[in-house]
Amino acid sequence: MVIQAIYENGVFRPVSPVDLPEQTRVNIVPQNESASEEVNLSPEGMDAIYAALDQSFDCPDSPSDLAERHNEHRTW
Repeated sequence: MVIQAIYENGVFRPVSPVDLPEQTRVNIVPQNESASEEVNLSPEGMDAIYAALDQSFDCPDSPSDLAERHNEHRTW
């Protein structure tokens, strides 16, 4: 079961009704909703990541010192 909640004033408040008996003890693993949407770790998403990495390192004009390419990912 996934319960979406908002954290306010030290309390997690569900955004919709929750089907649990009162006083039920639960474990909460906070996960920022916007962060989870940024990365696609499905097989297709990972294929895209590996394809981008292959292009990055297979360039014949690549410098021999990879530290020179530190910010290369920011130019896409």
